Amino acid sequence: MPADLAPLLLGALLGWAGLAKLADRTGPDPDSALLRLLPDARLVAGALRLLGAVEVGLAAVLLVRPLWTAGGWAAAGLGACFVGYLAWARAAAPGSSCGCTGGRSAPVTGRSFARAGLVVAAGLATTTADRPWWTVLAGRPAAAGG
Repeated sequence: MPADLAPLLLGALLGWAGLAKLADRTGPDPDSALLRLLPDARLVAGALRLLGAVEVGLAAVLLVRPLWTAGGWAAAGLGACFVGYLAWARAAAPGSSCGCTGGRSAPVTGRSFARAGLVVAAGLATTTADRPWWTVLAGRPAAAGG
């Protein structure tokens, strides 16, 4: 049953983070590690908005098609990319902000890695879901796959 709820929880997390990135109009944090990768603030802002759109789109897939394993694999892959980016950011620009949740400035910490690891784990769990999350919440078995 926990795997059946993974698409709901992961969809909510990715949707929240993606909407935060899309809604942020303040521009990238001057301490963002992304400014080392993309030296133009406009490119960083565009990259964050693109990532936000990907997160929102993936959240929609996870919420609407929870038994489609491609969504889980995509989320796990995205989470692995997050882990790699965080490792690079911590090494290349210690103390810099990761830009993980839009305009909020926060340095890369163990909590950042835990959040990215959670995306990987929940994505993998999503691939093993047996029934849609809404049937679990409703307390009844699935009548048909999602």
